[in-house]
Amino acid sequence: MVGKQIHALSGVVVLLALLVSRAVKVQKEVEVVTHNYEIMFIVRPDVDEEKLKATREKIQATITGNGGEITDTKDMGKRRLAYEINKYREGVYTVYNFKATADVVNELDHVIRISDDIMRHIIVNMDEK
Repeated sequence: MVGKQIHALSGVVVLLALLVSRAVKVQKEVEVVTHNYEIMFIVRPDVDEEKLKATREKIQATITGNGGEITDTKDMGKRRLAYEINKYREGVYTVYNFKATADVVNELDHVIRISDDIMRHIIVNMDEK
């Protein structure tokens, strides 16, 4: 009786080892998919030049630090807003084009949402146009 239980238990161990090895192979076969994105964000107009530069560098560091690649930057300067946002009529616009995974975009969105200096932002997947 004990021999049958040990034999059955060893069969389960072999089956688990086989499943784990297949799962590792499947995990290795998954490709990291990158897309082309564009982000535009608007910084409050009362932010000084140093803080504006630090905000832009933080966005760039979030993209590149998580495996993304910035392909183009456009500092559009201070522009009038179409409507008032948080009692501001102007904002400093910045646009970046970059290649990254969805995880980078999620982290970037999180970093921007907790920033007090960025009034609005939008991230667009340019591959889906």
